[in-house]
Amino acid sequence: MTVTFNKDRSDLPSHLAYASALGLSLQQLNHQFDRDLYEKNTIWLKLKLELEKKYQTDDNNELVDRYEAEVNAQLD
Repeated sequence: MTVTFNKDRSDLPSHLAYASALGLSLQQLNHQFDRDLYEKNTIWLKLKLELEKKYQTDDNNELVDRYEAEVNAQLD
């Protein structure tokens, strides 16, 4: 079985079922319903590189914890 996946074409059963259950096409699912997830992931991937340099670690949990602490300190 060959699996094809890009943002608007997929033959992954779980991806197709997810769109179908919501009554959406794959394009609607990806461009409207899940767009915020893609945006958040893209931002995190870019931010992660900067945080790794700043905090001198590539441990994802530590990056998240330290970044959240820094943001919360700025908000207080």
